[in-house]
Amino acid sequence: MLDSGTMIILITVIAAAICMLSLYSVYGNVIRHETTLHDLRNRVEILQNQQTLHLAELKGEIAPETVLEATELPAESEETPTEAEDQSDVELVSSSTKAA
Repeated sequence: MLDSGTMIILITVIAAAICMLSLYSVYGNVIRHETTLHDLRNRVEILQNQQTLHLAELKGEIAPETVLEATELPAESEETPTEAEDQSDVELVSSSTKAA
């Protein structure tokens, strides 16, 4: 049979393993939450930019063709602005710069 010293070490190792698995689970949940939040913030910023372009079109500040080209959602892998967004008179500001 196992003596008391070996039993204490075995229980300590099992408890430490359970704690490590719990920590990894918490870290995984935090990373997943932050990733989802980041994606949602990007989507909100894109929608705000689209709304700004649409309002500018309604006010007659920019041509309707510009809005059609600029309102397409960028691919997830690349987020470069289109030429229509660069040439428009509407200033697109990141939401992160508004908070500062």
